[in-house]
Amino acid sequence: MLIEPQPRDKGTWHKDWRHLTLWADPRREVAAIVVETESADDAGAVYRIVGGTGELLGRVTRRRGSVFGFRRTSWRVELPDGAPMYAVKGDAVGWFWWWLFSPVWAVMAAAILFGGEFPRMPMKTRWRQGGQDVFRFLGDGLENRYRVEVDWADVRVLHGLAALHHTHPTPLSNLVV
Repeated sequence: MLIEPQPRDKGTWHKDWRHLTLWADPRREVAAIVVETESADDAGAVYRIVGGTGELLGRVTRRRGSVFGFRRTSWRVELPDGAPMYAVKGDAVGWFWWWLFSPVWAVMAAAILFGGEFPRMPMKTRWRQGGQDVFRFLGDGLENRYRVEVDWADVRVLHGLAALHHTHPTPLSNLVV
């Protein structure tokens, strides 16, 4: 699928605003899904994943993480015909190591000036439904990979989640050279 973001204007100034069209064909004639912002503020955003014929496939609430509140970015996906899915960015072990070595990151940031790489925040994300893994983001800093863990009747929701998740980089992900 080809993903096409809509450019922002004065009415869509907020950094969490997104409007993505995932095209079913390379000529961009048939939209498979559209991800559109319902609301966005400094706490997070709410998005709708809509099918090509306008049917609601899911409603996604993204709550921003907070360094000072020790809160990870979280996702909640409401589905029209099922239990919601939940996800949080990173895992406890990844964040433990990130914070343990955080004083070193300032020194390592200088490596960027000489062509080095800056370590990324833990980004692995698992969407779970009813205690079972449904969908995973397995980004390793070099490659973004998503994996479906169960049989899923309509993968358009998962494609929409992947597109939306991918458009929310971490503050440091743009520093990786």
